[in-house]
Amino acid sequence: MEEINGQISEFSITVNDTLFIENNYGSMDVAYLKADLVSTLIADTVFQLPIGAVYGPYIENDAYRAVKIRDRMVIADSAHARHILLRAQTLEQYQAAQKTADSLVTLLKTGAESFDSLATRFTQDPTGMSNGGDLGNFELGRMVKEFNDLAFYTAELNRPYTVITQFGVHVVEVLERTFETKEEGVQLAFLNIPIIPSETTQDSLYDRILDFAGTNRTMDEFKAAVASLPGKTIQVSSPFKKNDFTLSALGSGQVSREIIRWAYDPATEVDVVSPEVYIYQKPPCTTIIGTSLLLSAVSLPRDL
Repeated sequence: MEEINGQISEFSITVNDTLFIENNYGSMDVAYLKADLVSTLIADTVFQLPIGAVYGPYIENDAYRAVKIRDRMVIADSAHARHILLRAQTLEQYQAAQKTADSLVTLLKTGAESFDSLATRFTQDPTGMSNGGDLGNFELGRMVKEFNDLAFYTAELNRPYTVITQFGVHVVEVLERTFETKEEGVQLAFLNIPIIPSETTQDSLYDRILDFAGTNRTMDEFKAAVASLPGKTIQVSSPFKKNDFTLSALGSGQVSREIIRWAYDPATEVDVVSPEVYIYQKPPCTTIIGTSLLLSAVSLPRDL
């Protein structure tokens, strides 16, 4: 909380959002998001605050976040564009395609060549060879992201641009945008600081669980001890087989496999708590760096 609060004041006044976001491991996008694509935690707020305002901190996906409203505008429902595709797969091919694309843009800007003639000679999109690269009208989100962002958000009409996609390098001209619903979109930048327990906290919790498992060795002791802990309950697994890798709600993986192997070990007695403390990592989210720990002591029920 202290860390993100210290960043917010500078975030609100910086004139270079891109550099600030890079230096503080945040995120931003040139896309303008309609309300249904914005988190419900901030959707109402970001469409009401003035451009340049920062909202936060708020908690989302186990992280403190702050959001800056970079811009708002009415989003086109469809666009009409044409392109010349220079296919590429390797780095060398992309570099060569970019060089060719830059030369084609120069020819277009100087008026030395028309888009139709260049498309007929250079495009590697079979559908564009006979129609001057014309893609017709396409809806928002139909094209790959890089192409979509250029066509709907950043390109000026009737000017040539280059854009790199998974297919190669494109020379693109956006000819028209159509506005029917006149729905507004918002461009956002985010600060994101994961809420991660410190090593001291994790070590302390591990020691507490280890002590708990060592003190309460039988099922009866285990149940009585858990009953005395506010908010703690015992979770009982569904039946599992000797060679399984999945353990009920704990999921699959090596740790579940280790518990199953322990359970089927001939030396493991029924109703005795395991001497091992098993550590599960929480599945990572796209906005979180690191994990939190779930520590559990496992015992065998009588009817296993």
